[in-house]
Amino acid sequence: MHFFPSKWYLPQEPHIHIPLLNWVWPACPRQWIRFWLFLRAVALPELVPYKASMLERYCEFCREDVVYLTNRRHRRLGESVFGNHQSLMDFYIEHGQGGFARLARRLPLRPISAWIGATFRMNMVFQQKAA
Repeated sequence: MHFFPSKWYLPQEPHIHIPLLNWVWPACPRQWIRFWLFLRAVALPELVPYKASMLERYCEFCREDVVYLTNRRHRRLGESVFGNHQSLMDFYIEHGQGGFARLARRLPLRPISAWIGATFRMNMVFQQKAA
């Protein structure tokens, strides 16, 4: 079972805290990261000597470690590796205590609410490899 936030949900990349980086990935322009590091250095002058190395580390992190897949891509990968893929958003809406789950329970057309939640907020995926 895996829980993951939607690429479109988070206002900033949660590991390096660059706003909207997850929205523009994988075509993240180097200038975008440089701009946010500049703003950090203005707020925290002690970072100025480290800006260049931080830029390189952040760009490397984006190239090597950041992966924001669409739900469709998660489904395709899961089916190719495990032979199955099941979104648990209906289960979450039915049993979850969060604000989205409570709202979605009141709305008509629950499958559409589940799709919206999985696409723009978070998704829960269950996969099991056959023995």
